[in-house]
Amino acid sequence: MRFFTICSNNYLANAITLGKQLASFHPDSEFTIFLADKQVGYDPSIVPFNVIPMEDIGLIDERGMITRYNISELNTAIKPFCFSYLFRESDEPVVYMDPDTYPVSPLVEVEEALQDHNAVVTPHILRPVERGGFLTENFSRLGIYNLGFVAFRSCPDVEAFLVWWSEKLEKDCVIDIPRGIFVDQKWADFIPSFIADTKVLRHPGYNVAYWNLHNRKISEVDGEYRSNKQPLRFVHFSGLPDADQDEISKRYTAFTKSNTPVLGQILDEYRKMVAESDEAVFADLEFAYFISPLGETNLHAPELGQSQDRVNRAPGTYLVTKTIDSLEAYEKFQTNNASAMEARRAFEYGLIKDQGEYVTHPGYDFMNGTRATFHSSYLYAYETTPGGDLVPNWREHVAGPGIYCNRIRGFVHLFFQEFQPKFDSKIWMTEQATDLYRWMKTRFPETVGSEFLGDPHLPGEQVGELRNENVEEPSWESDSFDYILSLDVFEHVAYYEKALAEMYRCLAPGGYFVFAIPTNGFDQYEHEIRAVMHDDGTIEHFTEPEYHGNPVDEDGALCFRYYGWKLLDEMKAVGFQNPFALEYWSDSFGYLGQDQLLFVAQKP
Repeated sequence: MRFFTICSNNYLANAITLGKQLASFHPDSEFTIFLADKQVGYDPSIVPFNVIPMEDIGLIDERGMITRYNISELNTAIKPFCFSYLFRESDEPVVYMDPDTYPVSPLVEVEEALQDHNAVVTPHILRPVERGGFLTENFSRLGIYNLGFVAFRSCPDVEAFLVWWSEKLEKDCVIDIPRGIFVDQKWADFIPSFIADTKVLRHPGYNVAYWNLHNRKISEVDGEYRSNKQPLRFVHFSGLPDADQDEISKRYTAFTKSNTPVLGQILDEYRKMVAESDEAVFADLEFAYFISPLGETNLHAPELGQSQDRVNRAPGTYLVTKTIDSLEAYEKFQTNNASAMEARRAFEYGLIKDQGEYVTHPGYDFMNGTRATFHSSYLYAYETTPGGDLVPNWREHVAGPGIYCNRIRGFVHLFFQEFQPKFDSKIWMTEQATDLYRWMKTRFPETVGSEFLGDPHLPGEQVGELRNENVEEPSWESDSFDYILSLDVFEHVAYYEKALAEMYRCLAPGGYFVFAIPTNGFDQYEHEIRAVMHDDGTIEHFTEPEYHGNPVDEDGALCFRYYGWKLLDEMKAVGFQNPFALEYWSDSFGYLGQDQLLFVAQKP
């Protein structure tokens, strides 16, 4: 059997605990964690199991699902896609378990069932209940089967069901009790109808949880746990309260450690294992797909009968990205997304057709928070379509109602989205004589900027309203900034290795260096050297000199190189951990052009 779970970063300690327990009882099995999140805020190497981020699963509508679902809905919505992902790799049976499930013995009955059954499900309850906070009729709304566990064997019925289930969960994996929908569970009521040879596992040792404890007696006999005198297989600690509370679940408080002492003992074991699985690292990590700028509480399950309050909905401004950390990953991305890249290019070429001096198209301007008509001219254009039409330099154009072009708007969008900076974050921008600096300064008062004014000015010298800084030898004290932001500066730096080391020095521990550079050379590992500066200050050119706009020098700034993926290895050598690039493209936000990349590196 192969096992998997789904979680966001804050539940990784629980997922690791699940994996460790399964490995102890099924040592020959595989365990995979599918992450409904992005691997940020920690060193991925501390997770001892295979982790597959959501962006790699192959969703029908990734951006749409992130936008419309809260964190609980999203974690359940990707479940059928994860099954399909694993079945593409192998036809061996696959078992899903929630990250808050805790196995205490081998899943013998599941292993046996999957030898001659195509699906295995466990009911919420095994006999009627008409008391307390539970009524049998409630489970007709929540779902007959609890989807904290489900197992499938590869066969045509299962493949067809996963396709249908995926289509349903793309838009209808919601907590909407009045409509009779509870995330993925209500759709799973059809499993025995749609999949021949489905096993309904009525073993009382499976999926023991607060919703069925009224008819399951947990005991310990000769060092082994029992449920109704049969072997206890796993407990589902759904809605686990804080450690100092007596309740087994915060969603139903009738059962406590005091009145179910053996289960309380198991809970103590579970909490100890979760704590030892780096819980302190993961527990407070924020959801990367920021849910709401208002910070409301995310309701997992509203009271039965309530209308679903669509709280913590991710704003419609979420921008889907792909994480790339090497030339090999870049080449794989290009191969796996060849059809998407072709569709992007076809869209861009379609904009050019029958348009005159300017190319326009509608979209949403993130920096202004409004719908807008974007404009692009042919200034700096260097590409033509197969039909010979000139293609705008999208990176330098696609301007909104203000003066902010594609690369600036995309940079700001991802800075807000991926890092959620605080009002008092300490930020150094390697520019100051720009509208962007002034825009950021009004939003983050602790922002400081600088320009390189050259001789005879000293590092840190104030020249009028501008501060002079050379990124190769800045005057800032070490550990000064939460973020260093740099847009299209490093291609103009003669001794960039020194500058990278200085960025590392100036960042506070845990701080981020976030930067953009032209991506002309990112189809190769090595840098394309265009010019070098010798120790005596003379410049040797290897190509026709190329100068880019400079806000403090009308002659422009010389481009010394086009970087390749070697840059990320050089950043690791400086001390940065896991540097990577975020690839993005969006017609609706006006982020056009191939290879839009934003680079990120964190100081440990």
